[in-house]
Amino acid sequence: EPEAEGTRLTITGLASDFQVSWRGAEDTSGDVPPVLDVSGMISSRLGRPVIHTEAGLTVRSLAGPMDRFRIVLPPAAKLLAVGNPDVTVVPVDAAGSGEADRAPARIEIRLPQPTVGPVEVPLVVEQPFAESPAAVEISGFEVEGAVRQTGHVAVQTVGDWRVRWTAQQGAVRMENAPKSVSRDEWDAVFEYFQQPFL
Repeated sequence: EPEAEGTRLTITGLASDFQVSWRGAEDTSGDVPPVLDVSGMISSRLGRPVIHTEAGLTVRSLAGPMDRFRIVLPPAAKLLAVGNPDVTVVPVDAAGSGEADRAPARIEIRLPQPTVGPVEVPLVVEQPFAESPAAVEISGFEVEGAVRQTGHVAVQTVGDWRVRWTAQQGAVRMENAPKSVSRDEWDAVFEYFQQPFL
């Protein structure tokens, strides 16, 4: 409700996943830069010879319209598909090859016209799976410059692999999966609060 010195918000019935964003009034007479907010659902299947990952990113701007943004792919990942026919995908730099050079690739998503969104960006990538790795890093899909990046990661293993989680500051393992994830299909589900979350 409006007050002389600003606005008072009264919120009831908070849930554990409640989030709120608030920005002060700005002069909109000129161009207002975009302020990106990203939510994601990342699903990875681990099995030789590749790690197959599908990621659904929802990108919106909390301020001015956006016309493009950049995404950092997982280490050594090959982009197989982008499931939004309305966007143009432009490679920024290629992934490194080999164990000594595993720099992640970056892609730029260009929109047909400026918008505050939300913009849906489904991605499919594959990463090489070493014959006998000591550990596998599941990460990636950071939107560069976004002020908030949250979401879930679901992991399924094939064969005799098992999920063992090393605690990270930016993610936690979930006992109760969100409704969008079937516990019968996935071995472990995590919630992340930042990117990169490892």
